[in-house]
Amino acid sequence: IQPVADTPATCTEDGMKAHYACEKCGVMYKDANGDELLDQGEEEYTLWATGHKFGNWTAHEEYNNYHVGVCENCGETEEGACEFVAVFVEGPSKYSKYNGTLFACELCENEGAFYVDETSCEHILGEWQENGRMGGTHSRTCECGKGYEEVDCDYAITIAKAPSEYSDIRDVYLYTCKTCGGKHFEPIEGEAATEDSIKDEETNVTVSVPKNSETVLPEGTTVSATIVNTGNISEGAKDMMEGSLNGKIYLYSGYDIVLSYKDVEIQPIETIEVTIPIGEDVEESEYMTVLHYDDYTIREVQSVVFDWTNGTVTFETDHFSKYLIAKVTPNTPDPAPHEHKYSDDWEKNANEHWNECDCGDKANVETHADKNNDGKCDVCKHTMQTNNPPVDQPPVDNSSEEEVGGGCFGTISSNNISAIMLLIGGFSFFWFMIKKKTWAEFLASCQKWQK
Repeated sequence: IQPVADTPATCTEDGMKAHYACEKCGVMYKDANGDELLDQGEEEYTLWATGHKFGNWTAHEEYNNYHVGVCENCGETEEGACEFVAVFVEGPSKYSKYNGTLFACELCENEGAFYVDETSCEHILGEWQENGRMGGTHSRTCECGKGYEEVDCDYAITIAKAPSEYSDIRDVYLYTCKTCGGKHFEPIEGEAATEDSIKDEETNVTVSVPKNSETVLPEGTTVSATIVNTGNISEGAKDMMEGSLNGKIYLYSGYDIVLSYKDVEIQPIETIEVTIPIGEDVEESEYMTVLHYDDYTIREVQSVVFDWTNGTVTFETDHFSKYLIAKVTPNTPDPAPHEHKYSDDWEKNANEHWNECDCGDKANVETHADKNNDGKCDVCKHTMQTNNPPVDQPPVDNSSEEEVGGGCFGTISSNNISAIMLLIGGFSFFWFMIKKKTWAEFLASCQKWQK
């Protein structure tokens, strides 16, 4: 009888604790003397199988929403479907700028759908997508799925020459949506017949294909033009136009132009020429133009030529919609705020001097001053009269001069006697010699004047 060590259990098979066994016959005993037999599978001595413990889950390389786990004990692998749970994700994140819910696997890195929370979404619609091949419509949705818009495709027609991806033996008219890129084609029987110019007889609106253009007007293409009542355009739309064009707008007549082939509205693949009547109410002006207007945009059309002699206007476009003849008078920009710049030179008049701006505004206005009595303003050098003595010279003392006279004439300086005598002499000559008057008449005149 020999001792037997523990037999470890595995993930799938049971093991056994240490015991004794006969080395010849294999009979197992609980003790070394062989007194107590040990039966295979006795619970007390059994080490039960552990079972697999899978972890380290990774995304399946071939199947979406599946993952692969590895047993931590034996290394065996197991495949299984991902176990997705909802996880709140605050925006902005790599999924969206809005809050939302991500369905992610609890075990691996697999991520399922992400749904934007519509309460936080701005409902901005995404790119246009074609609704099925030859569906004739396209649509776009918001990230949260709540916003949705569906409209007709705007097809442009070109000719795909055979052999092509569309036909090995026939040329085809290829319809390509200019918005979503959706395509379908129509085989051409025989030679392709096209139009260079078509006209709406009711309105005289004409559409012409320029030379070397890829635009195709299959034979049977029609143009229809409906007069647009510009009076029905809302003030809000007019404000949008004026803001976009930075000018004051006056709207004249307009046309809603539609190009059709086999009852399908089509668009030119490249620019095409359109000629429309001007109308008798339109006055010639350098500010005349043509505006392209639809539900989404407003823009000024390029290459506009007014033929005032024939009363038409021709322009180029790559999309048919509403076209309005308009007068757009540019807004006059507000003048920049004026900053006064005063001259260093002095402006002056008889009483004052100042510095003047080009706009006429005055600064540093002061009265002339001649403190040094040199006959000029001390600041601006304006020539002026002054009775003030020079500040650096003593006043002239005239008290020593001889004073004479008195009475009604007051005190008279001797310097003025000669002037007075000359005045008296002149008056006497006038009174007695010229007028032939007497002293009596002179005294009578003086008494009369005093009264």
